[in-house]
Formats: sequence, C-alpha cells, structure tokens
Amino acid sequence: MAAMDDRSSDPLQTTLRLLAGARGDDRAALDELFARYAPRVRRIVALRLDRPIDRIADFDDVAQEALLRAFRGLDRFRGSSVGEFRNWLARIVENTIRDLLEQGDTRKRGEGNERCFGELGDDSLASSIFAGVSPSPSEQAMGRELEQRVEAALLDLDERYREVIVLRKLCEMSYEEIAGELGLGEEGNARKICSRALRKLEDALARTR
Repeated sequence: MAAMDDRSSDPLQTTLRLLAGARGDDRAALDELFARYAPRVRRIVALRLDRPIDRIADFDDVAQEALLRAFRGLDRFRGSSVGEFRNWLARIVENTIRDLLEQGDTRKRGEGNERCFGELGDDSLASSIFAGVSPSPSEQAMGRELEQRVEAALLDLDERYREVIVLRKLCEMSYEEIAGELGLGEEGNARKICSRALRKLEDALARTR
C-alpha cells in the first residue's frame, strides 16, 4: 500500500489508512506517519515533562522506538479523533521517557538510526497556539526568539493551565474531549479553563516584551 498524502479527506481515516500500510511494512506509509505526527508529539512531550524541547534530545532514539511501537499497535487506541490520537501517541512517548528519567537513565543516539525526532522539524508553538492571529512584523523578525518566549511562558504556567493548552492547541482536541480527559464534567467548563489559560499565557508574554 502506498502512502497517501490525502489531506483533503477525513484526517482520522487518512491516518488509519497510513497505519494499515505501516503495519504491512509499507515504508512510505511509515515515513508519512512520522512526518505528520513526530514533530507535534515531540513538542507535547517536552511541555508535559516540563522541559525545553532541546533538553529531551538525549531521548530522541527512545521516543522514536516508542512511537514506532504505537503506530504498529493501533488496536490499543480507543479514541475516535485525530486529537485523541495525538494525545494517545504523546502519552506513550511521555511515559517511556518519564520511566527512564525516574531510573536515572539517559540515552544517546547511536549510529545508524533511521530517523530522529530532532531531524523532522518542529511545529511552531506561536502559530499552533495563536492560529489565525497574524504576528506583527517585529514578531516575525524575532523568529526563534518568539518561539523561546512562548515556550518559556508555557513552562512557567500552572501545570493544569499548560495541559489544557496542550490538549486544545497542540493535540487539537474538542472541548468535549478535553472535559472528558481532565474530568471537568461539562464541555463549558473546558471552554472556561481554556480561555483562562490562554489569557494567562498572553499576560505572561506581554510581560516579557
């Protein structure tokens, strides 16, 4: 089965087709899955581990292996959306790395790794979180500096606020899904806490200008 770059169709169905190909040893399908999901998963995991993204580089080989196992074990996935799928993937990678951290273990990339998270590029935090808001010319010029400011502001947030931003903006889960994931009861509660979290993030960024 050849990989399909069918981004105009239902994203979950496209992912399911790619997963079927990857389980059948279709290298093109596997490469497409990594290209679609690895950069975002890497960013989510770094935020959940309360670390700047460049400080999880030692675990890139372990994260790669965990993600590969997840792709080939779709039968364990119980969600029904791409947002839930991203969250599921990130939890698998996060738990794998957290276990190693608790054991005091670090892993260096070895020779011959087929792919590394760090080589796949990263989704921009600014564009993911503030989608639809055009950056000012000065913000565009700052580039990497803006990314670092957004990352630092997120890491400085209360963990609950940071997590709701991760679920809404990086996993792209619905408010209903977020309410279920965080035990918030009603969808409206998820909307309220997400709005509050974004205001706190914007306030933190304003203080660093």
